[in-house]
Amino acid sequence: MLLDICCGGGAIGLDVARAAVAAGASTRVVGLEVSGEGVADARRNAAANGLQGLYEARCVKAEDGIAAALGGAAGAAAGEEGAAWAAAVLDPPRTGLAPAPKPNPNPKPNPNASPNPNPNTNTNPKPSPSPSPNPNP
Repeated sequence: MLLDICCGGGAIGLDVARAAVAAGASTRVVGLEVSGEGVADARRNAAANGLQGLYEARCVKAEDGIAAALGGAAGAAAGEEGAAWAAAVLDPPRTGLAPAPKPNPNPKPNPNASPNPNPNTNTNPKPSPSPSPNPNP
């Protein structure tokens, strides 16, 4: 299960659900959003993308929704492989969520991540300019 915390219109969680379907997997995504308008948008976006069976948007404060979603997942998914774990996304990160998240005591690096070629930025360097057009057509 993926928790899409403060999901707004659900873009990140829906993208994960879409990628899971494309890979032949089924990942349940639960979007948590305090704004009723955001939840309505997320539900419309899930339906528009044919993902309403994999994406559920809930109108709830994040800290209340996290506990409810994790509690429900453990009971509903008993016996299913991989059902006892969850991941979460929170973008952009927000202060004020209570209780404060605890850092992972055993972080594992992503073997598929590629290092940024320009460590001074969060983006790749600008591409080289295009070569001049051929003067002899």
